[in-house]
Amino acid sequence: MMLGLPTGQFGQKIRIIMKILADGTQVSSRSYYFLLDFNDRNNWKPMSDLWGVMKLHELNKQQYIYLFKHAVAAELKSLEK
Repeated sequence: MMLGLPTGQFGQKIRIIMKILADGTQVSSRSYYFLLDFNDRNNWKPMSDLWGVMKLHELNKQQYIYLFKHAVAAELKSLEK
């Protein structure tokens, strides 16, 4: 059984755009752009300090997950101030 594109609230087709990491893992563009924004606000320091890279697509899945968790925790901390 083939599944089509997901459908939005009004029946329109929703295209899910994926980004590809260094190890071939596909991640949602929403999480990718969230991390782009996070890194831009932090001058790419977490990524460069931890792994010596400055581009999200150079991360593997485990590094991406670690960075995502770090970014969400930092966002929550700033919201709770």
